[in-house]
Formats: sequence, C-alpha cells, structure tokens
Amino acid sequence: MKYEIKIVLILALLFVIFNLWQTNAFSQSPARAVLIEEFTGEWCGWCPTGMMELENLKEKYGDTLIIVAVHTSDIMEAASADGMMDAWASFAPSALINRGYDTILQAQIFSTEEWDQIIAQEINNPAPCDIHLAYSFNETTREITATVSATFTQNYIGDGRLNLYIVEDNVIGESQSNYLSGNPDFINTPFYNLPEHIDNFSHQHVLREMVGESYGIDGIIADTVSAGQQFEYTFNYTVPADYKLEDLHLIGVAQQYKGLKKYRKILNSVHYKFSSNGASINNLPHSFEPVISPNPASNQIQIKMINSEIIQNVKIFTINGSLVYQETPRCEDVFVNTQNFTNGCYIVVVVTDVNIYQRKIIINK
Repeated sequence: MKYEIKIVLILALLFVIFNLWQTNAFSQSPARAVLIEEFTGEWCGWCPTGMMELENLKEKYGDTLIIVAVHTSDIMEAASADGMMDAWASFAPSALINRGYDTILQAQIFSTEEWDQIIAQEINNPAPCDIHLAYSFNETTREITATVSATFTQNYIGDGRLNLYIVEDNVIGESQSNYLSGNPDFINTPFYNLPEHIDNFSHQHVLREMVGESYGIDGIIADTVSAGQQFEYTFNYTVPADYKLEDLHLIGVAQQYKGLKKYRKILNSVHYKFSSNGASINNLPHSFEPVISPNPASNQIQIKMINSEIIQNVKIFTINGSLVYQETPRCEDVFVNTQNFTNGCYIVVVVTDVNIYQRKIIINK
C-alpha cells in the first residue's frame, strides 16, 4: 500500500512539473514596465531634486522605468494632459507611478523620497497585457503613424484604453527656479553652484503630447476581455517644426479608466527612442517594413528586412496569444519552418535594433 501511495505521489508530482514546463514553454508573461509621470515646472524651485532623483532611478532600473515629465504652468505645459493635471497635480515635484493607488498612504501622487520604494513594488506586479508599438514617419509631412497594440495574457474586466505619448529631451526652457542654489543641504549636488534662476535650462523627458488625451482612446478594448485577445489602435501625429526629431521618444500605453481615481491605472507601457531614418517611409509605403513571404504560407516563411535593420528577435503567437516560436537570429534575413503549425492566423512580432513590427500571417496547408 505504501509503495502504491509513493507511485501516486510521484505521478502527481510529474504531472505538476509537466504542466509548469508546458506553461513556461508555450506562454510568456508580459514584460512589466513602470511609467512614472512627474509633475514639474520651471516655477518650482524644489523640482531640481526631482530631476536628480529621476536620473538616479533611471540608472538603477534601466529600460524597466519609463519617465515622463509633465510640466505645469510654464511654456512646456501640454494641453492634452489637462485631465490628469486637474485630477492629481497638487504639488511639485511629485509623481504618479503607473497611476497606482497606495492603500497605506491613501494617495496616488508620491513625493521624491517615496519613488524608489513604489517603483520596486510596481515592478513585481504582473501586467495583464503585453504591449507593442510600431511606427512609420513621413519626412515630408513630419507625420508619425504609430500603431499601439495590447495582447492580454489573462482575463480582464474594465474600461481599458490605448494611448500614445510624445516625449522630447533637451528642451530649452526660459528660467528654471533653483532653491538648491547655495543651500548647504545640497552642497554635493550640481545645482548647488548654479544660480537661483537658471536661464535656458535644458529639460529632459518633457511630455509634448498625449495623443489620446489624458485617459486614452475609448471603445478599442472590450469591457470584458478573454486571455489571448488582442486590440490595437493607429495614432497619427504631426511633429511641430520646432521639435527636434533626434530627441523624440514614443511611448505606447495601455491604461484603465473608471470614475474613481484609484481605478485609472496604467496596465502596461512600452518606450522607443524615435528614429526618423529607421522608420521613415519616404513616401514609399511599407518599403521599410519587414517582408514576410509567402503569405498565406504552408511549410516555411521568410522574414526579410530591406532597410538594413538587424533582426534581434522573432516571436510568433497564435491569434489567442500563445507563443509558438521564438528565435534570436541577429541578421537581416530569417527562414522559419512552419511545418508543425496548424492552419490558422498567427501574429509575427519582429524586433530589430531600431524598431518593432507586428504582422499577421496565415498558415494554410
């Protein structure tokens, strides 16, 4: 009898291990990014402390942390952010972190000394969806066409929305107030020896536009979502002539919106440094996108870049969001054997050294 019990326990353990392996092999947890939206302004003499803390946190967390500086009451204020500023901007420097709600502090905005702790907590919170951003740029019209997509890896209920942020570095302001000037508490900071008003100060991570306004585009994501469902929206944005293309960043956002502020969380986000060369269509639509052929396919597809971008990673998902293929070729031309794929529609995600692309293919044998 003891021997039979041992056999049953071993089989049960093997079953659990197999299912865990199968889950890891065929599904992928979304990469979690933390979006910090800092309220700041040139009038704010303490805001240099926020600037320094953001750079320290960026060095600590790297690409996991996405920084947006939301200016209020100065020449860099973005009207598209009025909704979130009216809801949360009560002091500066302060920040929203994934627009999460802290049940202990009963607040959604946090002062500089709290940022690190809250970011560390958010990194460990699983995201309900994976998010991608693919874009092209027309040099003649200066129009960005960006598609933000969210693939849910778990069931979700709520008012989910998609958004696109335009952010610019090295923005020259008018005069930044600096209460750190000559302040002995900040003698070891670069702002200690700077004047009380810093003219022509260069600002980083400046929010230029929330293309979908403060709370994103409604009606794209269903109110009830099943794991594996994907939603996307294409944004169009014309870059003003005085914005420097080489300093632009694009941020794709999946967010939540409900009546109470604590239910307006960021579900996930993704960031790309803008590249006009890498994504420019030069009036030739699709000339800088990967060519995937044949499509429909049977036993093999070829993924070929025709703009000298290097393919860093290829992932293929079923339409339900299950990962069925992954490769890191690091070349311009990839052949994928699809003999073991069942007939149907698949999503091919191609990550290059410059951009990320997402295409649908059909397998029909």
